[in-house]
Amino acid sequence: EESTAIIPADTKSKDKGKGIMIEEPKLMKKKQQSKEQIEEEENRAIQSINETPAQKAAKRRKLNEEVEDLKHHLEIVPDEDDDVYTEATPL
Repeated sequence: EESTAIIPADTKSKDKGKGIMIEEPKLMKKKQQSKEQIEEEENRAIQSINETPAQKAAKRRKLNEEVEDLKHHLEIVPDEDDDVYTEATPL
């Protein structure tokens, strides 16, 4: 009497590549930044330091006006149930 043993073949699942990999954009390191970008950042910092209180107040006022304008346009209108309904007739 001979007995045979059935050995299942090892099958590996294939990667079908359906996954989507999203990489977050990496910030440039200081060494990689161009001189223009560094100068631009420095100029912005200097300008913000040199702003007078009157300029800061004017900027704040302008932003507040924009916020009020946006709030006015985003006013929520209540649903008055004016929907039109039709009765369906079975065929």
